[in-house]
Amino acid sequence: METKGYKFSEKDLEIRYTTAGGNGGQHQNKTLSACHIRHVPTGITVSIRTERSQPQNRRLAFEILEARLKSKHESEIHCAANNDRKQNIGSGQRGDKVKTYSVKHDMVIDHLTGNKLKLSKVLKGIL
Repeated sequence: METKGYKFSEKDLEIRYTTAGGNGGQHQNKTLSACHIRHVPTGITVSIRTERSQPQNRRLAFEILEARLKSKHESEIHCAANNDRKQNIGSGQRGDKVKTYSVKHDMVIDHLTGNKLKLSKVLKGIL
């Protein structure tokens, strides 16, 4: 089934209809107008009983389910991208530094190898 561009399979859904219950009298307590939809792979559940008719509640439940699935999918993509970025550039903290240049002491410290070099030699290209 496709609603507004996000696709999910009808076989992945558990759909139940129940009475809405609560205030509203005989109509609400006798008709199966409340709609409960569960997306089995993700465990996301939507329950709607705001409208009087079952088709309206079903439509609303599908819209909310689609929005939640889309949000979950976008969140997973965002987290994966964030993790990749963190692995590539680090956290940006002091411990992520690669080299320290000290002009005052004419020294370069390479933190990856632990080498201490003269700044004047490094600037001339002599390593």
